[in-house]
Amino acid sequence: MKSVKTMLKGLTHEELREWAGDRIFDRGRNYISRVSQLSRTEDGTLAAWVSGSDEYATTVRRDGREDFDYDCTCPYDDGPCKHAVAVLLAAAGQLNGGGAIPLLDPCADLALEMFGDPEDDEEWADAEEPDVESSSPEEAKGRLPRIESILAEKSREELVSLLAGLASDFPDVARRINETAQLETGQVGKIVCALKKEIRSLTAEDVWYNPWKSEGNLPDYSHVEQQLRALSDRGHADAVLELGEELWQRGNKQVECSHDEGDTAMKIAACLEIVLRALPSSSMPRVEQVQWLVDHELDDEYALLAGIDKLLNGPLYGETEWSKLAETLEVRLENRELPKSGSFSETYRRERVMRWLCHAYRRSGRQKKVLPLLEREADRCRSYETLVNALLEAGEPDRARQWCIRGFDRTIKDAPGIASALQKRLRQLAEE
Repeated sequence: MKSVKTMLKGLTHEELREWAGDRIFDRGRNYISRVSQLSRTEDGTLAAWVSGSDEYATTVRRDGREDFDYDCTCPYDDGPCKHAVAVLLAAAGQLNGGGAIPLLDPCADLALEMFGDPEDDEEWADAEEPDVESSSPEEAKGRLPRIESILAEKSREELVSLLAGLASDFPDVARRINETAQLETGQVGKIVCALKKEIRSLTAEDVWYNPWKSEGNLPDYSHVEQQLRALSDRGHADAVLELGEELWQRGNKQVECSHDEGDTAMKIAACLEIVLRALPSSSMPRVEQVQWLVDHELDDEYALLAGIDKLLNGPLYGETEWSKLAETLEVRLENRELPKSGSFSETYRRERVMRWLCHAYRRSGRQKKVLPLLEREADRCRSYETLVNALLEAGEPDRARQWCIRGFDRTIKDAPGIASALQKRLRQLAEE
């Protein structure tokens, strides 16, 4: 009991409010009456059930003098939750009232929910919930020595019978066994077909989440991510790319209509990160790979391809690939309709194509084509700052000054932000 008293000694409402924030603190205070089976572990961790829209298992432990380590089975993940605050306030109230906080029974439902089976880990009181999705097979294997020992004592026939029974009772086990067998034989057609179906089903879901009520609908992409990684590790890069394109096309539409504070976008991005890593190993020619990457980057409105710049800026693609891309982008830029006004919505897409064309010129050894391109597009895209920077890098301050003046005159009426930046740059040039 001493460690719990020490943890809560001197704790004030002001400190808790600063830790959790005003909104969460006030909501947690209203949940004190909903705390049940308040207990402690040997190391001073508080544990309890907190009822709300569901029953949530919550643990809190003070880390040092100010911070708290907390865990809760509720879906709230934007800092401390109201359930953790409620547990701390309930514990402080119980101790201040002269009550005792009992030791948590390691076999109680609360302990099993938060810490797992104590027989699997003698240090169950210090255990943390394992991150199953991010664990490697070696890490998962290391957490199950007792299971390994049990299985090692069984005969082949007993293991087959056990797995068959598990597959019969749990569809996910049956699916895992079938997928593993298909991967081992290299016959991945059925896996690709099944994953396409799963992707279409997931991306068809309505996505929403209400943090105030801790409810919503968030599609689970963990199996898709797991299988994409397995296919990539087994050398099936073309299959990964095919599935990635399916997810890209449908996932963008889902994210566009989602209301979940970006959770689904992050899950899709994690899947597409595997696709990006597999691309260089695919049968797609290098020239087409660069084109694929730039095309998708230009359409990436929701940052689903976060690692694409690193791949494009790496040493994988040389002058030949970038030269071919430059030719393609020249045609694309030439065929784009010229902006009728200087509004951001009209110039945004054209400027992005122009920037990639500049990059392609530089990477293909045609640096001399960059400035003429930027000068030609400056009035069309209002990309005066980009041009001025390029002129200064090229050692032409007089031309940079002229473009500052021209850009200022053409943007002062309806784009004062651009005009102000050019004016500032002009003053800097005058001082140099």
